[in-house]
Amino acid sequence: NYLQAYLGTMTWGGNKRQKIAMWIGTGSNGKSTVMQLVQKALGEYYHNPKTGMFCERGQRNQGGGEASPQLLAIKSKYALLVEEPESTDRLATGLLKQIVGGGELVGRNLFSNKQQSFKIGAKITLAANTLPEYFDSSKGMERRLEVVNWPFELTEANKDPEFEEKMS
Repeated sequence: NYLQAYLGTMTWGGNKRQKIAMWIGTGSNGKSTVMQLVQKALGEYYHNPKTGMFCERGQRNQGGGEASPQLLAIKSKYALLVEEPESTDRLATGLLKQIVGGGELVGRNLFSNKQQSFKIGAKITLAANTLPEYFDSSKGMERRLEVVNWPFELTEANKDPEFEEKMS
């Protein structure tokens, strides 16, 4: 089972396969619920970065010297679960390839002059209703994308009304 194996690999960190999982499907199909369960299981090793961090709009005016606490926030995480980019967003493929390829990043906290160099060892999962746009058609990008369709939809008839209580 793909999902079971994928989620299991989040428990030790690292991204040896150098993949970005993209969970694609209409709403009310369990993507967010699975993310909530991962958050509960991993605790401090889970992070839900702002969607713009991995989109071109979030990379504008990033010349390299400005503070980047959002990068430092993902430094020691095992799982990064990014939700619902805007329909007009395009993926920042350079940053994504750098992270999953094991490249070194440089970040600086607010009000600090000290830069930190580090690598990210997290699985990146992006959940969306539709596949986000990206302009990088290189083999390097294509081999990193792992698109997983979530073709089902939970209806009121098949939802567990006590699910939230059971998960708390």
